Amino acid sequence: NNFKFSRFLNMSKNKILVSGGVNSDMTPNNQFLIIKYSHFFNNQSSSPQNNHTSFDVENENDAVVENEISYKVDRPKALESMNYNHDQHCFLRINEFEVLIIGGFTTKSCEIYSFLSKKWERIACLNQFLYNSSACVFNEIDVYVFFGLIGNESNKRNTEISYSFTI
Repeated sequence: NNFKFSRFLNMSKNKILVSGGVNSDMTPNNQFLIIKYSHFFNNQSSSPQNNHTSFDVENENDAVVENEISYKVDRPKALESMNYNHDQHCFLRINEFEVLIIGGFTTKSCEIYSFLSKKWERIACLNQFLYNSSACVFNEIDVYVFFGLIGNESNKRNTEISYSFTI
């Protein structure tokens, strides 16, 4: 799995969700993965060679040691693919049962995944291509999207964008 330009969301019960990103040819993808992990406290004191925070999720049952806590990380498992390709998008938890994907570099599309139905639902699109923005959910109903950069449908990633503001 390639996680470049993907978004990650830490869920309860020791699960991390991974959405979107780009393939090796830099085309966006619609992957939706879950990575399960478990952690436990070490009884031994940590030594400098065991005190690291990175890990390779390609290696099944890889163990990570951070200070005096060890993590066991399982291989990523694919869930239902998103309806659209998203990269550099917003990825939010709405509630315990739903997550929201907003836009991305090459799409205005937005969608909600329900863990109850295990399906994606298409919702209203953004009015422009927007990536690397910030967003928040308020009262499980309202979504606010802030700032970000203007993307494009052609996937030209080296296009310079200039902004001007009147103050």
